Amino acid sequence: MSLIFDFITTTGIVFLGIYLAIVSSPNKLIIWILWGIIFISNVCKLVINIREREKRKKKEKKDETKEDYYQIKAERRELIDRDLLMEYIDGLGDHPELQHYLNSAEKLEDENKYNEAIEEHKKCLSHPRATNDNKVATNILIGNCYYSISQLTEAESYYRQALIISKKVKDKNKRLIGKASSLGNIGLIYSAKEKPDEALKYHKNALKIYRKIGDKPKEAIQLGEIGLIYSDKGEPDKALKYLKDALKMYKKIGDKKGEANQLGNIGLIYSDKGEPDEALKYLEDALNIFDKYNLQRGRKIIQKAVDDIKKQK
Repeated sequence: MSLIFDFITTTGIVFLGIYLAIVSSPNKLIIWILWGIIFISNVCKLVINIREREKRKKKEKKDETKEDYYQIKAERRELIDRDLLMEYIDGLGDHPELQHYLNSAEKLEDENKYNEAIEEHKKCLSHPRATNDNKVATNILIGNCYYSISQLTEAESYYRQALIISKKVKDKNKRLIGKASSLGNIGLIYSAKEKPDEALKYHKNALKIYRKIGDKPKEAIQLGEIGLIYSDKGEPDKALKYLKDALKMYKKIGDKKGEANQLGNIGLIYSDKGEPDEALKYLEDALNIFDKYNLQRGRKIIQKAVDDIKKQK
C-alpha cells in the first residue's frame, strides 16, 4: 500500500508539473525534455525505494531466523555446565589473611555483589606476602567476577595476567594448574565473543595440560566445551567425537550430572542431524538419570526434544 502511495505522489507531482509547464510556456519541447528527465529520475528513485524495502524485509526475516537460532542455543545452554569457569582456589594457600579476603569475596559473590567481591580479591593481589601462585589464583578469581557481570574485556585481561604469572610459579604442578585454568577461561571469553576458532585453540591447550596432570574432571569439562564449539560451528561429527569422549570420562569418574548432560547434548545433535532413533536412545538415557538423581536443570529441554521426536514419528 505504501509503495502505491509513493508511486502516486512521485509521478503525480511530475505530471502536474508537466501539465502546468505546457500550459504556461510557449517553448513546449524544452519543457517536455526537462520534465521527462525529472520523471525518469523520480521513477528511478521509486525503483530504488522498492529494492531497499525488499532488502529490509529480507534482513528482518534473517534477523528473526538468527534470533530463533540464538533462542535455541540459550535454551540448550541450560542443559550443560557450559561457561563453567575454571577456579584455582588452592593457589591461595593457607595464609589466614588471604583466606579471609577469599571468604569475604565468596560471600559477596553469593549475593551477586561482584564489584565489591573484586575489591576483596584485589586485596590479595596487593598483599606483601602474596606469592606468584597466590597471584595466579587471585587473577583468575577476579576474571571470573568480571565474566559473571559480562565485562569480558576486563575478565580476559585478568586471565591473561594469570597466564603470564603462572610461568613464574616454581612448583611444576601448580604452574600447570594455573596455566590450564587461565587457558580454559580465555577459551570461554572467545566463545562468548563468537570466535570459535580462537576458543578451540585455548580449550585444546587446556585439555592437553589437564591430561598431562591427570585431572579427569577438568579434562571432561574441556572435552565437553570443545564438542559444543564444534556443534556451534556446524560440525556435528567432530562435536559428537568430543562429547562422547566427555561422556566416557564422566562415567569413569562417576559424575552423574555430567553424564546426563552429555547424553542430552549427544541426543540433541543426532536430532539435528535427522537421526531420530539414535537421538531418542541418548535422550531417554539422559532422562532416566535426570529422574533417578532428581536433577532439574536442563530436564525440560530433554523432555521437549523427546516429545517432538515422538510426534514426528
